[in-house]
Amino acid sequence: MGPASDPPRRSTSSDTSTEELSPALLGAIQQIVAAALREHVPVAAPPRVTPPPEADAPEEEDEEEAPVPMPPAGRRRDIPLPGP
Repeated sequence: MGPASDPPRRSTSSDTSTEELSPALLGAIQQIVAAALREHVPVAAPPRVTPPPEADAPEEEDEEEAPVPMPPAGRRRDIPLPGP
């Protein structure tokens, strides 16, 4: 900022006030901005395409790695517990 004796700043053509712009110029600016935004910013996110699970997973044969069934809750006493 300059010294206090500076006169107040006068409005010039470089000011960004929209009061000095003609409606035609404002319309042209809005069209340019809208076109630029359409070009660079997606309006809506593209739909997510999730591939089927078998496409991502390596091919495995279920017969080789069959899940081991858990014993019923009453048969857990056959596991020796540590201690006396």
